[in-house]
Amino acid sequence: LCSRIRGIDACSREIGCRPETFATQFRYLRSSLVPHPRHQIGDPRYWPKLGATYHAGEDFLDLTDGLRAIDEAICFLNLGQGDRLGHALALGISPKQYYRVKDNTVWLPAQDLLDNLVWLLHRSLEWDVDVPNSLREKLQQRAQQLLDTIYPNEDNDSTPITLRTYYEAWQLRSDDPELYWNYLCGDEYTKKVLENSSVLALHPYKRAMLDRSKDSNGVDSRARLRRSKLICRILCRYHFGIKERADGEKIVRFVATPDYAAVLEKIQVRMMEIIMVKGIAVECNPSSNHLIGTFDRYEEHPIFRFNHFGLSLPEYAGSSGQIRVSVNTDDQGIFDTSIENEYALLFGALCMKQDAAGRPRLSHDEILAYIDHLRTMGNDMTFPKAERTLWAERL
Repeated sequence: LCSRIRGIDACSREIGCRPETFATQFRYLRSSLVPHPRHQIGDPRYWPKLGATYHAGEDFLDLTDGLRAIDEAICFLNLGQGDRLGHALALGISPKQYYRVKDNTVWLPAQDLLDNLVWLLHRSLEWDVDVPNSLREKLQQRAQQLLDTIYPNEDNDSTPITLRTYYEAWQLRSDDPELYWNYLCGDEYTKKVLENSSVLALHPYKRAMLDRSKDSNGVDSRARLRRSKLICRILCRYHFGIKERADGEKIVRFVATPDYAAVLEKIQVRMMEIIMVKGIAVECNPSSNHLIGTFDRYEEHPIFRFNHFGLSLPEYAGSSGQIRVSVNTDDQGIFDTSIENEYALLFGALCMKQDAAGRPRLSHDEILAYIDHLRTMGNDMTFPKAERTLWAERL
């Protein structure tokens, strides 16, 4: 059976189900599977190196919410070279056009807006994305207001929760929340685990409950955060707080200004560069995306923004991101299409691109070369087969 398994794919209702939900399972399936010692002697067995796909950024309450979901999928599920993002529409659609369709106003739960604003404020600093001072101040004020409303001080003597502290707690959402619940309930063993002075039980699933992934310098940057009781308390209130859940589900209004949309466009560019460097691919589904997304014409499909190799299109001239993409059908039973039809739609879309004088921007040779480029990339994105090795070699 293992010789036939190539990868895992999480496809769920995005709204209300964040990537953190699947973090422990992804770690367990991808890095913690250890065969039984009885296989050490005898014929070699197949042990898969599972690839991973996560559907994110397709269905979202706000564009920022979709971008955050993509970032969470990459960070919390440890996506890397050869892994895939499904759809990722939020990464490629125009923020200005999106908010124009929404009349520059979105309604969403207060918890989601708080998370979106805190994520945007801190990621923009980490990714060196310029945010006008006036806009940053307004976003900070709104985020602090939401934070004080949903997570007020539990008593007068407690340390107040800052936006920075809340963001640090967000970084630990890839850990299993059960660990933090046990810690605050006084479990000494869990306390030693979170303080990095002990390890979880030998069972592979237990080990996968904690995200010990390291940065480029070989350091677990989250270890310091787990030693903060305040951060652990914020996580428990986020996951288990009854009052916090009730206050966070209240619907609030958010107005997106032109400056805000411009910042999101810069965030998109930076994220595409990160995804390109990591070697993560995007599965594009033209028919499905057109019906679900906010763009009206196939010429506006994000696939051309994700990867426009060999296409002389001025609207993408300043973009350095060239993400690996593939063309897919999505659910054929729902969208009644074929892979041939999906390629034909993209070919026709490129043929329709015209300059100011109404002349075609691209020749058929350019378009056919690009279509073949998409086909080659799609074939190269196939997850590798399981390797036939001995148990001892697997370890």
